[in-house]
Amino acid sequence: MLDTMYQSQNRLQAHEPLEQEPMNDELRFYLERMKKTEQLKEALGTIGLWDIHDLAITQPGSELPDCMSESYRFVALEMVPASINGRPTSVCEIPDGIESNYKTAGGTPFLDGTYAIGLVYNDILGAVGAAKINFRATGFMITQLQGVNTGDPHTKSRYQGSVRGGLMNGLAWRDTLVRSWEYASRQIEGLTQIEIQGAANNDWKLMPSSEKPANQDTKAANKKRQRRVPPERLVKHYDNVAERMSYVYDPETRNWRKPLFDSPSDR
Repeated sequence: MLDTMYQSQNRLQAHEPLEQEPMNDELRFYLERMKKTEQLKEALGTIGLWDIHDLAITQPGSELPDCMSESYRFVALEMVPASINGRPTSVCEIPDGIESNYKTAGGTPFLDGTYAIGLVYNDILGAVGAAKINFRATGFMITQLQGVNTGDPHTKSRYQGSVRGGLMNGLAWRDTLVRSWEYASRQIEGLTQIEIQGAANNDWKLMPSSEKPANQDTKAANKKRQRRVPPERLVKHYDNVAERMSYVYDPETRNWRKPLFDSPSDR
């Protein structure tokens, strides 16, 4: 033991590097995620310079209006720590000058990821697309494509809220949000693919009443069910969008994936 101690001391005096234990995979993936998260924040920091014309996708039979850049734009959104009635929580931070009416006038949406790209129409937040870096830090997974102008005080229905939020003007807004995430992903070093979470894995999927735990309170269960989304709607909003955008279904994970680059030379 003394020999080992003296050997280490002599190596330090000789300025020889000590052997380090190899980094385990979990720590390496964590550090990679942190690095890519910083690069993501830098990419989203330039979102004000993105041209909506370059990323917009229209519904079949529709055309983009000439003045689209004057009415539509992207904004970066983030979930930040907050306190409500003394209880710690997280809320979506809305940029100054943007009107948000999720569920209620002035209400902010919940993001299924730390960061999201918001689609703004005439300064109204109409829809959000949230994503997160996967565990191995090789790509993004899009987890949320949602219209959020649902509590607009100037409208009498969710449909009218979608109209005022710019979602009924011929723009394929879910496809457009997917393309915007593809654009952001290509600016981050080391990412090789992007995924869209399949409807089967969506956290908001409505479960059949028969699958409700026997000890669950009926009133609480009914209230929870009201916040859930029918599976067929999730298929339309996620699986169908992924297929349209040339993503490939992975039956093992039940998600959709797409390479970010056609070949290594494209990176």
